[in-house]
Amino acid sequence: MKRILVLEGPDGGGKTTLSDRFRPRFGYRHEGPPDPRFGAFDYYVARLFDAYLESVLTPGVVLDRFALGDRVYGPIFRGADRFGDDGWAKMRSVMDAAGCLRVLCLPPLEACLSAWRRRHAERREFVPDEELFALTYERWLEFRDDPGQVTYDWTRGADAEYEKVKEALTA
Repeated sequence: MKRILVLEGPDGGGKTTLSDRFRPRFGYRHEGPPDPRFGAFDYYVARLFDAYLESVLTPGVVLDRFALGDRVYGPIFRGADRFGDDGWAKMRSVMDAAGCLRVLCLPPLEACLSAWRRRHAERREFVPDEELFALTYERWLEFRDDPGQVTYDWTRGADAEYEKVKEALTA
C-alpha cells in the first residue's frame, strides 16, 4: 500500500474532500499546500522526505497540493515554474521512489469554478478572479495525462472515483 497520497488540482477540484475521506479510513495525516514563498527543487524534496519519514511512523500522509502546483502557478504568477521539464521529470522520479500515489483532482471547469465562487465569497482564495482562475485551469489540463498519476473527477460519482483512487493506493 502506498503511504503518501499527493493530491493536485485547481481550487474546487476535490482535493480536501478526497483527503477527508481517506484520513479517517486509513489514519492518514493531512498536510496543506506548500508555502508559496518557497519552491526550489530542494524544498520539495525536503518536504517529501519529511512526509516519507512520517509515513514510516504513521499509517500515511496526504499532501494536499504539492509540487505540480508550482508548474501551474509559477508561469502565471512569477513568469516561470521552478522545475522546468527536466526538474519535473526528476521530481516525479523522487515521488515514485518514495512510493507516492499522485492524484490529479480535475473535474470540469464549471464545477471547479462554482466551488471557487462559493469559497471566494466567504474568504479570499489564492487565485483572485475568474479570468485568472480559467487561465490556471487551462494549465492544470496540460498535466492531466502526466505519467503515473490517477485522475479524480468527483462529478462522475464521488464514490466510484474514490474507489478508483483507493484501488490505486492499495495496489
